[in-house]
Amino acid sequence: MHAVKNGIVYHYYQLVRKKRAEWDSTGQIAYEKACKKYGVIVSASFHDKLRYATAIDLGYYGVGVAGAKAIAIAFCVNRRITSLRVCGNQLGHEGASYICEMLLENDCITHLDMGDNNIRHADDVAEMLRHNTTITNFVLSENNFSDKDAALLAQVIEAHPSLTEVDLSSNNFGSTGGLHLRRMISESTNLVELNLSWNKIRGEGAVAVAEAIRDNVGMKTIHLEWNGFDRQSGAKLAEAVAQNRTLTELNLYSNRIDSQSFLAICQALKDNDNLQTLKIGKNCITEEAAAAALDLLKTYPELKIETIDLSDLIFSAALAEKVKEVKEIHEDFNFIYGYTDSYGKRKLKSYDVVDEALTFFKQYMAENNIDLVTFFQEMDDDGSMAVSYDEFREGLKVMKIPLTPLQVDQLIAALDMDGDGDIDFGELVIGAEEHSH
Repeated sequence: MHAVKNGIVYHYYQLVRKKRAEWDSTGQIAYEKACKKYGVIVSASFHDKLRYATAIDLGYYGVGVAGAKAIAIAFCVNRRITSLRVCGNQLGHEGASYICEMLLENDCITHLDMGDNNIRHADDVAEMLRHNTTITNFVLSENNFSDKDAALLAQVIEAHPSLTEVDLSSNNFGSTGGLHLRRMISESTNLVELNLSWNKIRGEGAVAVAEAIRDNVGMKTIHLEWNGFDRQSGAKLAEAVAQNRTLTELNLYSNRIDSQSFLAICQALKDNDNLQTLKIGKNCITEEAAAAALDLLKTYPELKIETIDLSDLIFSAALAEKVKEVKEIHEDFNFIYGYTDSYGKRKLKSYDVVDEALTFFKQYMAENNIDLVTFFQEMDDDGSMAVSYDEFREGLKVMKIPLTPLQVDQLIAALDMDGDGDIDFGELVIGAEEHSH
């Protein structure tokens, strides 16, 4: 802290203070002198607001590096303003360092937006956060931070006593960045909202983030849209939904979530009493999976979730009937999706044994007015949403679905996608979809 206080902003602030017999608590005089010294044109609007405002918005204002220095000196004095927005000013690492240096002196600013400034290196930001304990809301989006910066920021954010909302979106955090963020997410008890959207978190990093969400005990909202969460990390997210007891909004828009992961998450909703909004549009989710999810939700006696948003996924009008059926049971539930009738034509597949087996299977369900959920629950005695091969064979036999032993064996082999010896509900839905067109 003392090393940073030897910086140019702090020293010039002290110089102005010593020369001023009558102390100006607004920071206007300090700002005027700083502008003169560093060749910066005085902003009349900013200068005036220093006198009366509690919030200053200099977003996309053309502040520049020298302007940031002058502004920082004014805020070393001003104790009225609690919210500062300096996003989109191309401050770079140097300009950002002046703002960070000021925040070692200023203990009144609680809301700070430094997004879109191409800061590139988070060392000064991290150093400031080690000592400033008053910031509660911090925007650091679009600053070209790397995985190395993720490690620096994760450590100080986890330990910070006041930060409740942090925006780290649109940076360059990848798989390694996700690993660095894991402890911060799982251990932080103050963070209420975290935005990690528009990064490149995938693979083991995405798995680490999902596991951290599972273990977190305080966060309410997390934005993970436009990353690389896939089937593996999607399965971990399903575990998180089942076990997390504080999250109210989860945004997974535009990742690589497939139908199986989506259904696993919907299954987990049965055990979740807190999640209110799930945004999962623009992922690889089929209409059949969406219909199966709705059938599943109908079976839940209580449904805490208020909205499942599948925006930008195009389904036929037939799904509207499924939505209506769920709303008859759960009045406050909303299911959002992009809608249209037949969107193009599906390509025909060549004949195979599994296709024929599933044709008989679907015909039986249609003739007997049975959906996939009901069929599966008839076999799933322990409610685990997974059945063994023998239980599946016995279920087909009890329901008298006319399949040969060869058809049954090949159907089982096709449905057990992960090869774990069981067929879970998601695998049944996906298998039925993949072999039905």
